[in-house]
Amino acid sequence: MANAGQQVARCAYPGCENEPRPGSAEPGYCGLPDPVTGEPHTALTAFRQRQVLAGQSGQAAGPEEPGRPGFAFWRRAGAQRRQRAEAEVAEARLAALQADAQLAEALAGRAAAGQEAAAAQARAAAAQRDAAERVAAVQQERDDAVAGAESRTRDAEQDAARARETAQSARAELDRARVAADFAGEEDPRGRRAGPGRAAGGVRGPDRSGRGGPRDPPGPR
Repeated sequence: MANAGQQVARCAYPGCENEPRPGSAEPGYCGLPDPVTGEPHTALTAFRQRQVLAGQSGQAAGPEEPGRPGFAFWRRAGAQRRQRAEAEVAEARLAALQADAQLAEALAGRAAAGQEAAAAQARAAAAQRDAAERVAAVQQERDDAVAGAESRTRDAEQDAARARETAQSARAELDRARVAADFAGEEDPRGRRAGPGRAAGGVRGPDRSGRGGPRDPPGPR
């Protein structure tokens, strides 16, 4: 029993009035099971209980005073939380840096894609211009060929027309020469060519005066 005037040590578990177990691996804690949770009173369960009570009351969790048992555990737990928080901050910064790098890479890829698209558009426009020029050249050649064929056709038609006119003039001239030859044979006074009015044997046919046959010799007077 504790002497009068001496403060009796109590278990550091919140609300526990038991005395700490001497020689325990958890100094300052009784190690007895909690009547509510059934867990033994240790530094870890005490920390969890203080967290629960702090959440219910809205106050920071921790032992009431640094001198009580468990304060060192709370300090270690707080240091661990700070270390975890710092690690999370460092991880978040690294993630942000990686995100920035990925964003820069994406922007560079988009710029390269834009340049490639512009180059492709320029190539397509050049190909269209070349195709249009080739089509125009083929159309011009076709138009020239059609115009040349039409011109040659007109020239041939004109040559044929002149040839027909020449042939007609030649036939007309031949007809006139025949008529002139026939008329000259009829009016020859020496009779070198028998006209159509002369009969065989030197007997003349009807002359132009309507009298037929040769004249009778004159009789004696």
